[in-house]
Amino acid sequence: MMPRIQFLCRALVFAAFTLAGQAHADVSGGFLAGNDGLTFYIFDDDTAGSGKSNCNEYCSNRWHPVSPTDASGKDFSQIVREDGSLQLTYRGHPVYHYRYDHQPGDAYGDGKSGLWHAVRMPVSSSAQTDRNTDAYGY
Repeated sequence: MMPRIQFLCRALVFAAFTLAGQAHADVSGGFLAGNDGLTFYIFDDDTAGSGKSNCNEYCSNRWHPVSPTDASGKDFSQIVREDGSLQLTYRGHPVYHYRYDHQPGDAYGDGKSGLWHAVRMPVSSSAQTDRNTDAYGY
């Protein structure tokens, strides 16, 4: 019975994820952001496509995992974190918000510790389909 309930819960979350609004670029900074306008970040210690986040416990107090309901589109998916919660991915990279970003366009976490990078909005739609374009948008 429990696996069935978990399956139904995940199916509902997936349905909400696919119906959620599109991620957008903040006009002032050109960063990819969620429905709330807060900048998306990726972490160099995460491996794209691995299906796992390496930012857990203390790390996730400062770098909040982004919910899959915060964006949708062909470059977005989701992973299941160690604690069982779901996290948005962009081109296979787990996506985070920085604790100290409060306004749309804030990108105070960009470059932190040399490991955290704001996700830049691709220059054109052709950049999104170019397999040579990395997850940072350049």
